[in-house]
Amino acid sequence: MYLTGKIIRISSKKTVSALIRKKKKNNKYKTFSYKDKKVLAHYNCMYLKLGMKIILKYYKKVSKKKSWKIFKILK
Repeated sequence: MYLTGKIIRISSKKTVSALIRKKKKNNKYKTFSYKDKKVLAHYNCMYLKLGMKIILKYYKKVSKKKSWKIFKILK
């Protein structure tokens, strides 16, 4: 399973906090709403900055709350 997100916080040496935003359409009123979710992701030896777009991959649990891994950095 892959999701697209945005880095909102670099917590520690190998942990980032990412925001995943899903867009949902209401067919009756023809409006859109967004559902946000924050997840912790693991990374190894990559240069990351706040606001970068990334692709997250579901991975086995690294710690109690971390179960995602950064798969790719988008430009």
